[in-house]
Amino acid sequence: MRKAKELSNIPILLIILVVSAIFTACCMNLNPSSTVKSDGAILLKVNPELSIRYDGDGMVTEIKAKNSDGKVILDNYGDYVGKDTKTAIIELVGKINEAGYFAESEAVNVREVVLEFEEGSKIPNMTFSNEISEGVKSKIR
Repeated sequence: MRKAKELSNIPILLIILVVSAIFTACCMNLNPSSTVKSDGAILLKVNPELSIRYDGDGMVTEIKAKNSDGKVILDNYGDYVGKDTKTAIIELVGKINEAGYFAESEAVNVREVVLEFEEGSKIPNMTFSNEISEGVKSKIR
């Protein structure tokens, strides 16, 4: 009876082992590395669309407007090179709000901000995207 009970645990242990292996393999691609100096970019979409490029340390290297509304916002936001990406994105969301893109009506109380890592982007550390997301959420509440 005891042997049968021990054998019944084998499928569960195998599932745990497979899930652990998959998780480890996936995380190996996300592991931040101090030797990685390649950069990435986050696309900030509200209606103004902006591409925020950053270096391996998560510092802004360039911001590009992706549409005319993005250009208006960017023209009113200077001195961003060398800023922490999280800070720059939060400040940009503030500028977008000040410009009236989050104007609320009684019928609609939705503030949608899309943050998208551009293809091939690397993350400087494991908390990078969560910190940015939480910062944006706190700014638009």
